[in-house]
Amino acid sequence: PSIGLAYRALEKLGSSCAALNLANDHAVNLFLSGKINFNEIAKINEDVLENHPWLEEPNLNDLLELGSWVDEYLSKY
Repeated sequence: PSIGLAYRALEKLGSSCAALNLANDHAVNLFLSGKINFNEIAKINEDVLENHPWLEEPNLNDLLELGSWVDEYLSKY
C-alpha cells in the first residue's frame, strides 16, 4: 500500500509528499518504539495524507508548520 500512497501524493503535488514523508517518519518511530504494529504504518500514512492541511505551493515555514501539525495529529498514538 505504501507505493500506492506515494503515487497518490505525487498526483496531488503541493504539500502532499512532505506530509507523507513526515507521517512515515513518525509512524516508523511509533513502530520501532512498540506503540503500533508494522501493518499500521501505511494506515497512519494514508490518514495524514488525506487529512493534512494541503497547500499548493508550500514554503519552508509552511513545511515547518506541517511538521508541527503532524506531531500533534499523531500524538493520539
